[in-house]
Amino acid sequence: MQMIYQTVKNSGLGHSPDQTLSHKYEEQLISNQIAPWAWECVAYGLEYGILEKSELAGFRTASGASVPATRELAARWTAKALNRPLISATSLNYIDKEQIEADNIFYVDLLNRMSIMVGDNNGRFNPKSNIKRVEFAVICTKVYDLAGSPYDCNREIGYFQGTIIGVNDQKNKIYLSMTDGSLRVIDLKDKVSIVLNGEITYNGLDKIQSGRDVIIAWGPFDQVHINTKALLGEGTVLGITSLDGDCKEISIRLSDGAIVYYFLVRETFIQEEPKKGQDVMFIADGVKIIEIKKQ
Repeated sequence: MQMIYQTVKNSGLGHSPDQTLSHKYEEQLISNQIAPWAWECVAYGLEYGILEKSELAGFRTASGASVPATRELAARWTAKALNRPLISATSLNYIDKEQIEADNIFYVDLLNRMSIMVGDNNGRFNPKSNIKRVEFAVICTKVYDLAGSPYDCNREIGYFQGTIIGVNDQKNKIYLSMTDGSLRVIDLKDKVSIVLNGEITYNGLDKIQSGRDVIIAWGPFDQVHINTKALLGEGTVLGITSLDGDCKEISIRLSDGAIVYYFLVRETFIQEEPKKGQDVMFIADGVKIIEIKKQ
């Protein structure tokens, strides 16, 4: 936690430090035997949701010895400290992915997408292994690198093409057979909306039919887009947010009142720069708009 705190504080990626927080959490820090030198960083973690109060009890054994952090816990805390949005689905391909706790998989995904924390040469993440200090020092260096990097839209997008072979509504999973015959498992966040050929369904995965060739795509908004054909849509622009010079997020209200989210990217063919309140027609590939024009 000290290494995470120093890294996000000095890189400017996290929340600004506040030295008064130690007093706010003094009772919890003392009762959980947190050493005074670590009060500032642990209090910071508690204040900004990086740490849960219930986690402090696991920092030490009953005899007072320090407990090593596992790789998945280190990923969870680091990802939370980055203060970046999680995307609405993930399709991590680690051999041991099922060993990652469901609450942690989207944090592991964030660090994987940012090339901050990846698996070993055998395709394993090793979530239950204790993380070494030298290993975490490399992770901190990569966090510094991220702070100096421009926004990369492609790191915020998941995109897969294949045939749906099944869904698991209870576990929020979609099973996809890829064109090379490999299996891809897509894990969805809770309460995510499915945009099926431009129409939003809020009732889980029950409308997704097996045997259909699809494109499945998602981004940092709570929607997963599933298209069985090229999507031609029309609606009213609700807002456009510039994420960097080459990527913008656009929200569009469709004729049925549903609101969908896409990216405008450098490759998007734009006849006239869309404006808020304007009626538009567009062609989308996944969550990227490839052409948009005034209606």
